[in-house]
Amino acid sequence: MNDIQKLEMIGVAMFGEQWQSAIAKKLGVNDRTVRRWAAGEIQINQNIFADLERVLVQRQADLRLTLRVLRHGELFVGETVNIKHLKNALADECSNLVYDSESDISDFIDLWIQENIEKPMAENAGLDKNTDSIYDYVDNVNELRDCQNDFVSEILEKSVNA
Repeated sequence: MNDIQKLEMIGVAMFGEQWQSAIAKKLGVNDRTVRRWAAGEIQINQNIFADLERVLVQRQADLRLTLRVLRHGELFVGETVNIKHLKNALADECSNLVYDSESDISDFIDLWIQENIEKPMAENAGLDKNTDSIYDYVDNVNELRDCQNDFVSEILEKSVNA
């Protein structure tokens, strides 16, 4: 696959058939430049693909969040974590997970909860990450911790019985 084909594939995947203007805006370049790249009139700067990779990774994260909310609802509202939605979202995330040890799954779940609950809640609450603990803020912190521990146990039990 040549660079023009890669550019078009990325553009269509991210923005649909009218991708050239959107990709130009995202990259901070002139629309005409993108059209000239696509037509093969000028060579595509290879640094553009690194920029596009970052954009794609962010888009993927945004789409995963959107899909998770669509499937399971919000994970938290204000100061309360929705434990039912959390369990369903974790089940989705872990359904294809391959792990070698109990610590692998536990570490994955800890990180996932940090990224999907703790950080967004702290940002929404305006907490200072250096001085404030999210666990002082969460109303149902014990339920959250129990859910986390129970989920790891359930997954490990399933793997032993498989």
